[in-house]
Amino acid sequence: MSAAPPSPPPHVSAQSLPLAHRLAGKKVLLIGAGSVAHTRLLKLIPTGARVTLISDRVSPAVQRDFLDKGLVARHVAEPWDRAKAAARDPMRGYHLVLITLPRSNQQLSRDIYAFYKCHHGEQQLVNVADEPGLCDFYFGADLVLACEKTPQHAITLSVCSGGGAPRFAALLRDYIQAVLDPMQSTLLAGFAQLSSLRAAIRALPSPESARDIGHRMRWVRHVTDALGLARASRLDVARAVGLYRDTEIGEKQLPGEEEIARLLT
Repeated sequence: MSAAPPSPPPHVSAQSLPLAHRLAGKKVLLIGAGSVAHTRLLKLIPTGARVTLISDRVSPAVQRDFLDKGLVARHVAEPWDRAKAAARDPMRGYHLVLITLPRSNQQLSRDIYAFYKCHHGEQQLVNVADEPGLCDFYFGADLVLACEKTPQHAITLSVCSGGGAPRFAALLRDYIQAVLDPMQSTLLAGFAQLSSLRAAIRALPSPESARDIGHRMRWVRHVTDALGLARASRLDVARAVGLYRDTEIGEKQLPGEEEIARLLT
């Protein structure tokens, strides 16, 4: 005899933990294919997630932008079915389950939430659209600063309201974007230089003792803070690596302002 599905937990107002979630190759279940599902797919597809979409009704936008282009790994063109879902091995849960059914199907959405929490366990992460109390995670309003020439050097900022006021979060994101737009190229150049510096220092042959790792982290943090947003783009990485090697061999001192200034081009 199977256990009764758990009741949806009350919405507890607590601070969320912001995470950058790597989804490449991970299995994500998306139930519903309307306008909300479209916004979810816009965020999921670029991550490389393997999305299974369950819905007998598909909006023209989802069909055009995702299904016709073969971007969804699997489309089950029928309503969600409890018996078929129950046939899946409980040990093979999804990385994420997203339920985006219309508000008119609110009770069904809650039943589906309870099913996955029962079948795969409380550790199964579920998000029910427009039900903050039934969300183990939230989607923020994202701002991606990236250059077409170096897409690997991208900065993502996310403004999240914890499900309270998502449109306000989007307005705040737009405001931040307007402020950063004039300096975007400088910020990305600085980010690229500091990323290269960190990678080059990590690649140096050195004994990875706790003392050495601690010095490396302090040194990079110190140089980053000293350069700031305005000067990081002018960093000469080769000179900086040379300076680091000198301090690593010596007394492990942090560079002063004069030494920092000599690292600039």
